[in-house]
Amino acid sequence: MLGLDWSLDEHRKFVYDGYKLVAEFDALNSDALLANYLWQPMGLDVPLMRTANSANEYFVADGNKNVIELRDATGVIMDTYDYTPFGGVTHAGSSDNPFQFSSEYHDSETGLIYYNYRYYSPVLGRWINRDPIEEEGGMNLYGMCENDNAGKLDKLGLWTGGVHGTITTQSFNAVIVESMYKKEDASKVAKVRSMIIDANKATDSGTFANSMQYHYNRPLTAITDTEIETWRMNYSQLIITLDNNFSDELKEQQPTLKNCSNALVFLGRASHVWQDYYAHAIANGSNGSKNSIGNIEGSPFSVSRSLKPSSWGSIWSRGEHGASEPGNRAPDATVRNTASETTTTSSFTSRLRDTWWPKCWCLYAKTK
Repeated sequence: MLGLDWSLDEHRKFVYDGYKLVAEFDALNSDALLANYLWQPMGLDVPLMRTANSANEYFVADGNKNVIELRDATGVIMDTYDYTPFGGVTHAGSSDNPFQFSSEYHDSETGLIYYNYRYYSPVLGRWINRDPIEEEGGMNLYGMCENDNAGKLDKLGLWTGGVHGTITTQSFNAVIVESMYKKEDASKVAKVRSMIIDANKATDSGTFANSMQYHYNRPLTAITDTEIETWRMNYSQLIITLDNNFSDELKEQQPTLKNCSNALVFLGRASHVWQDYYAHAIANGSNGSKNSIGNIEGSPFSVSRSLKPSSWGSIWSRGEHGASEPGNRAPDATVRNTASETTTTSSFTSRLRDTWWPKCWCLYAKTK
């Protein structure tokens, strides 16, 4: 940061673990440590704690990843944060904590928010840089979350995260209809739906994000037919495991509320895995060529040997997956999306409606 006389007043160095900031250093003071950060290991990418000025500070975030409070080691609130839908912040407190809207880094000098790939302006409600994947992410190269910040996430500044949520919501609503519950219990039904959707979306974060079999991906190094088949089998085995986990929670005639909640988490996680078959199965991925991806065949429960899991390394080495979903670039993108929803709806019919609901809904209906 420059002073009024154009002298350098502040110079910071940043250390990242992947795309998560873990430490800040003062380059003008022998690289003295200014702050370090601990992040939530699973679920949405939100900070848990930072250490600054020899004191630990703890983050409290809402369901949209927005930091709403900062507390000290005794639990006393140090700072509070309120937001407009597009990220404008009202900050009450004296902390210099940079993680605020969407748990992303807020640059105090410019007022911009850093999303690793692009800077976002909460004043404009849009990115200040063009989309690095150009029109594959839509015609508006500067739009944030399709102008729906309250309902969607874009944690890297690359593409929206609402597709899984939309498919899962539509499938849930197709099998859990109003005739199955009392009108006054609608909010409790919404809670059940949210638990499934949250578990689905959380599969793209934390340790699950790096587990290839959860996404019908394979490592960049898996190139032989035998290696590719191994990752097909890893995916198929995971589906069986998640199904067994779901069934185990409901094996008793009268499962507990905890059993029922655990079953919803496994079901939400499984739904993400089913959906990613349609998003990531490719014929001959060449990192962006639409015609190389091929048309969808098979299903999550009977994968096609004519298709393979797309390769993936990291956000810096994306392999055949590329910068946007292969399924979105495929010539049959609409067919894939429809098939994903059809599979999710069919699977929810047997698992959610016919298995979970008869055993567990009465427990949720009785909760306050």
